[in-house]
Amino acid sequence: MIGAVLKKVFGSHAERTMKQFWPLVDRINEWYEEFDSLSDEQIQAKTWEFRARLQDGETLDDVAPEAFAVVKQACKRHVGQKWEAGGSVIEWVEVPYDVQLIGGITLHQGKIAEMRTGEGKTLVATLPLYANALEGRGCHLVTTNDFLAKRDSEWTGRILEWLGISIGCIQQNMDPPERRKMYACDVTYGQNSEFGFDYLRDNMASSAAHLVQGARSKVSQSLADEILAFARDHEGRVVADSFQTLIVEVAPGGVAPLVKEFGPCFSIESLSVIWRGEAALASLPEMSPRAPAVTEAFNDLRVAEGKGWVRFQLLTRDHHFAIIDEVDSILIDEARTPLIISGQVDRSTHRFDQMRPLVENLMHRQAALVNNLLAEADDLLGRDDADSRYRAGLRLLQVKKATPKNKKFLKYNSEPEIARLIGRCENDFMIDQKSKMGEKSLLWVEEELFFVIDEKGHSVDLSEKGRETVSPDDPDRFLLADIVDEFSRIEGDPDLSEEEKEKRKAVIRQVNEIKTEELHNISQLLRAYTLFENDVEYVIEDDKVVIVDEFTGRLQPGRRYSDGLHQAIEAKERVKIEKETQTLATITIQNYFRMYDKLSGMTVTDETEA
Repeated sequence: MIGAVLKKVFGSHAERTMKQFWPLVDRINEWYEEFDSLSDEQIQAKTWEFRARLQDGETLDDVAPEAFAVVKQACKRHVGQKWEAGGSVIEWVEVPYDVQLIGGITLHQGKIAEMRTGEGKTLVATLPLYANALEGRGCHLVTTNDFLAKRDSEWTGRILEWLGISIGCIQQNMDPPERRKMYACDVTYGQNSEFGFDYLRDNMASSAAHLVQGARSKVSQSLADEILAFARDHEGRVVADSFQTLIVEVAPGGVAPLVKEFGPCFSIESLSVIWRGEAALASLPEMSPRAPAVTEAFNDLRVAEGKGWVRFQLLTRDHHFAIIDEVDSILIDEARTPLIISGQVDRSTHRFDQMRPLVENLMHRQAALVNNLLAEADDLLGRDDADSRYRAGLRLLQVKKATPKNKKFLKYNSEPEIARLIGRCENDFMIDQKSKMGEKSLLWVEEELFFVIDEKGHSVDLSEKGRETVSPDDPDRFLLADIVDEFSRIEGDPDLSEEEKEKRKAVIRQVNEIKTEELHNISQLLRAYTLFENDVEYVIEDDKVVIVDEFTGRLQPGRRYSDGLHQAIEAKERVKIEKETQTLATITIQNYFRMYDKLSGMTVTDETEA
């Protein structure tokens, strides 16, 4: 009641925020009307004017209202024009409304904008993308699939290109040189996983030449080409040429012209002259106040007498600003999804073919047990007393832990009353209370099963009953030796030589490795049989297991499950078991996007669902 009254008096949080934005909207519209009298060429020249003002010390927030107005003017001047986007010819009819300007301001401030379907999220994104691209550090528009990335880059990207903003688009089948060109653009569109995998590959790169996300901007590359051409004309040579740093060595007579020509293009922090003596600095030209101060950075014995090095720190792309479309899907639903780059191991130790018959026997036994549990639950539910219903709930809880995808169980669980009963039994199980069946602990729920499935944790654990079933003649088959105790016993034996001690330790290690590998193989096979279904999580094509992306439904050829799971599925489907892989690099979607200096998002459901 009090909350409703306060909301009526002061408005909701969204309404209060909107009130703060209206003065900015008025300023944008004032600039928009003032720019009406400018020619197309003058509107396009605004991009370079804004960049110059930013170099002179103005902030992005200072120029943002004018920048938004320029985008609105560009949209207006394209109305009626047609071009191809996403394989279809579209006619441009979009000019941002005031509410869309508010959406743009929200994104520019690193917040989430909730807009309903049809309210123009794609158009709204062009406003902050243009403004933030002015800094030259690169902006990323993150989508949920390749098609949307390509369509949006061709659709609204046309407006940004008209204003002098270079547009790139990352697609799944691009090779590294193409990707580098796309990242060098002012605005890059792409699927969330493509950005993440490129980051992982960059971290695995053996040299700067193999980087893609750390590429120079197109402006920096053009400037570097001019510097190199100028240096060659003055008997210069390249000392270092990485993405970020360009160092050229020139003769004494070439230093002054080089600094005079290109010094105004760089800040104080991004240009320095390395010389062997201070006297040579007197020959450098006098620079205007806006140009960087040229100072001796340090003395370097590698610099030849009478020559100098000029270091230019070039602008490269980094994790500067990103807008995530469907942000709730990417940063909530997929937040913990790991992006993994795997590589083949040197030596394969899998025993999936040997373990498969044992696991299939477990599956048959568990299926028979589940059928009995369901029959017993049917009978108990037919009785008209609370104790019988509770017992039925326990049987269904066992079925849930034994095979959560069982069709009959799913039918039971779809009935609200029975679902609540199972939930109550599971709660009792979690806190290990005494059951209504007597003094026996509820731990028996799992002890009767051959293996226990945790669908949420995506794991399967072999029970004691399951271990006895797998190896009835050798109960210690999966019992690992206590290496510390065993090694201590060996070391304390005075009758053993050092060589014999090492041999016995090696045997213990080897036996433990074999047992560990067998347990791991059984665990992964159980996961393959119980949690991964053909034509759902994967498909079989050309006798190969091909992963299906759970969010887009697209096939992922070339990608494999890690930690032996893919080999387990191959064993299950009786196709060729490929060589094992190991994880070389991994990061979650959420952790990747945390690296951006400023992050904003668009959604149709954020506040509604909250």
